[in-house]
Amino acid sequence: MRKGKGSTEWWLSSAAMVLAVIVSILIGSGVFPEGSAMAGVLTAVSASLAAMGYSVSRGMVKSSEAKKEALIEASKKPPGESP
Repeated sequence: MRKGKGSTEWWLSSAAMVLAVIVSILIGSGVFPEGSAMAGVLTAVSASLAAMGYSVSRGMVKSSEAKKEALIEASKKPPGESP
């Protein structure tokens, strides 16, 4: 599993933060009025990116933990015994 900048979680979270900064600047400069539909959509996309990054990362960790546990259990069985 990748760590830091190599992880999907890092990239999606970073994209979400950049999008949040851009939306804040656009709202602050008056391009998107506060409470407008476009500001709401961009905010929702930003939150979704962050949530997806976390979900993908946790899913990969859980999957690798399950594989590791299965290998440990398989190594405890006597040779010739089927799983």
